[in-house]
Amino acid sequence: MALTYDLENDIRFKQGIEKGIEKGIEKEKIAVIQALLAEKMSIDKIAKITQTSTTFVKKIANNLSK
Repeated sequence: MALTYDLENDIRFKQGIEKGIEKGIEKEKIAVIQALLAEKMSIDKIAKITQTSTTFVKKIANNLSK
């Protein structure tokens, strides 16, 4: 007798997908911030547009300057 298991209803599977989506959104947000920094946009404007903190934008700016 074969066992069947509906993976899409598994809580761990769902958590993994949610975590992956969150990581993807964060990577995209970082890419947008980097592009706006390259265009010499102010840190305050970038934080407002991307709905992040100025501290987060400054951190990315510091990483770019290294």
